[in-house]
Amino acid sequence: MKGVPSWSRALVLTTDENQTDALIRRLQTEIDREYPQAQILVRGIDQGPPVEAPLEVRLYGPSTDILKELGEQFRRRVAALPDVTHTKVSMAPAPPKVIFDLDESALKRAGLSKAEVARGIESALKGRVGGELLEGTERLPVRAILKREEWDGTDDLANIRIPVQRRDALRWYPPYRSAH
Repeated sequence: MKGVPSWSRALVLTTDENQTDALIRRLQTEIDREYPQAQILVRGIDQGPPVEAPLEVRLYGPSTDILKELGEQFRRRVAALPDVTHTKVSMAPAPPKVIFDLDESALKRAGLSKAEVARGIESALKGRVGGELLEGTERLPVRAILKREEWDGTDDLANIRIPVQRRDALRWYPPYRSAH
């Protein structure tokens, strides 16, 4: 987050590794007290497994009001735990939702199920792993995905084609009546 005026980083070197955890807790308490308007996190630099990581919890549900309330209740409970240094509740706006009105008789004629259509849409929008790249000893997945401009609007989404495997032949099928 370089260049962001509200963000900063500092490094403190210690001389006694056995005292580092106690120092981290003490610094965190003092900094929280001195700068209550800021969210400052003091943590150690860990090397190799096992490494403790920050914990993220996601709550899902249909009501943002209830989710806010449950998130705050959960945050208060977690904040009361002795080894927890900071807690935060944040709610991202819900992503847009698209509902496809599938022509079930056309799906049957094409030999497709609703699940296959769902997988096809997911592959088109989120991509599909089609191989891997070996870099040193690390295997990196290679994901194929439609270009963003090919699915920017509802008309584009309605024209996503689903692959249909029929007796050694692969063809593409648009199974939608409409998307809204």
